[in-house]
Amino acid sequence: MDKKSYLANLIYNGVITVLFIVSLIVLFFVPLPPGSALLHESRWVTFKYFTIDSNVLMGITAIISLIILIVYKKEKYPLWLSILKITSVTAVFITFLVTFTMLGPIYGYLSMIQHVSLYMHLLIPVSALTGFILVEPRQKIAFKLTPLFIIPSSIYGIFYMANIYIHNGFGDLNYDWYGFGRFGPVISIFVYILFVLVTYGISLLLYLIFSKYKGLFRKEKEA
Repeated sequence: MDKKSYLANLIYNGVITVLFIVSLIVLFFVPLPPGSALLHESRWVTFKYFTIDSNVLMGITAIISLIILIVYKKEKYPLWLSILKITSVTAVFITFLVTFTMLGPIYGYLSMIQHVSLYMHLLIPVSALTGFILVEPRQKIAFKLTPLFIIPSSIYGIFYMANIYIHNGFGDLNYDWYGFGRFGPVISIFVYILFVLVTYGISLLLYLIFSKYKGLFRKEKEA
C-alpha cells in the first residue's frame, strides 16, 4: 500500500469510525424527535433491527481496519479483513436500499433521516460504499469465498423468521417488525430466500467492482 492509498484509507476508515461512534451517542443519549415513526423509546430494543446491526458490523469493521492500518502501517490487509469489508458494505447498502425504496414511501423520507437514522440510513452507508469503491485496497479473493459475504445477513434472516414462527407473529409488528410475514407462513419463506438472493447479488456486484475496478490507486498484487 503506497502513501496515498494509506492516507486515503486512514481517512476513509476514520470517517466511518467517527460517524459510527457519533451515531451510538445519538442513539443512546439524544432525545427522540416528536412523533418518531421508526425509533423506539428503549434504545436497546432497536438492536433487533437490521439497520442497527448492519451499521454496528460496518463500524466494527472500520475500527479493525483503522487499528491494522495504524499498527502495521502500509502492509496489505489480511484476506479475512477484505472479506469482512465487502460483507459489511453489502449489509449497510441493503439498509440504504430498503430505507429509500420501501420504507421512505411509507413513512416519509424526512423521517428516514431523523435522529440516529441520519447516520445509519444515509451517512454511514453512503460513506462506506463510496470509500470502498474509490480507495479500499484491492487483493484477489477467490470466487468460492463469495458466499461468506452473506453470512451475517442470512443469520439475521433466520433469526427474524424463527422469531415470527415461534410466536406465530405473522403480520404482528411486535414480532414481524418489517411486515415480511404478513403474507403467511409459506410466502414468508420465499421472502427470506429472495432477501438472501438479493443480498448475494449485491455482494457479487461489489466483489466485481473490487476485482475489476482499481479505484483511485493501483491494484495491489496478491502476496
